[in-house]
Amino acid sequence: MMHSVLVRWFAAFAPSPVAVRWPERFRSCFGALVGIAFTGGTMHLLLGASANLPLLVAPMGASAVLLFAVPA
Repeated sequence: MMHSVLVRWFAAFAPSPVAVRWPERFRSCFGALVGIAFTGGTMHLLLGASANLPLLVAPMGASAVLLFAVPA
């Protein structure tokens, strides 16, 4: 009895399946790619080639996902 209650409680944390079509996925990926490339290129032009651009990848990737993929 306790086991089934615990399993149902944990199952409530699973996300519901969402069907997103391929054109929307492609648009989200393309938007994220363009946004990260634009930011990386701008930082390369402003800060020069010696700037530590790999530190830009993690926050820009997270922001791109929130901006382009989550609203869908």
